[in-house]
Amino acid sequence: MQTPIILSMIDPYILLAIGIALIAFEAIITSFILIWFGTGFIITALISYVYIFPNGVWQIAIASIISLVLLIFLRKKVLESF
Repeated sequence: MQTPIILSMIDPYILLAIGIALIAFEAIITSFILIWFGTGFIITALISYVYIFPNGVWQIAIASIISLVLLIFLRKKVLESF
């Protein structure tokens, strides 16, 4: 039986770069969804500077949760202001 492969901790600079790239892609796509995932990755990068995650799966999970919460609660409000 094989042991599961666990993703090692992702460097905060890589998470920050992913977040910036997603926000930059938002300028091209204009769907107003990628900006929330980019923000989630940037917030996770900031958390990663303070807290050491046991592995990268937790970092991706936190980024996804933050992104979905921002998407659900803020997208409609921000779209109304534009």
